Amino acid sequence: MNKGFMGIPSIESAPMVWVIPALTAAWVDFSATEQGVGYAKDEKTGLVYLRGKVKSGTISTTVPLFILPGNYRPISTLTFAVISNAAIGRCDVTSAGLVLPYAGNNTYFSLNGIVFQASI
Repeated sequence: MNKGFMGIPSIESAPMVWVIPALTAAWVDFSATEQGVGYAKDEKTGLVYLRGKVKSGTISTTVPLFILPGNYRPISTLTFAVISNAAIGRCDVTSAGLVLPYAGNNTYFSLNGIVFQASI
């Protein structure tokens, strides 16, 4: 184990591999000049990270932006506050892997800052 900031032990982990999901319901990446939608898992901690911003799709409680594979899913449905067209939106991530744009605006819907513990 390496010594990190001020001699505090740090945990070394392999770099996370970002996966680009197949978007559904007419969602597309917000802009070619911004970071695209993706998800990654820190295998050491089991934390899953979502990133990116989308537009033009359908805000829905049942139709997902995309679906996470089994080893990236939470044990139960989680609800996150997100930024959506300069207001607060809601994104749910279900135990079935659905990433749902539950409430917000399709001008843009941000996934940045969503982090949760995978069930596996």
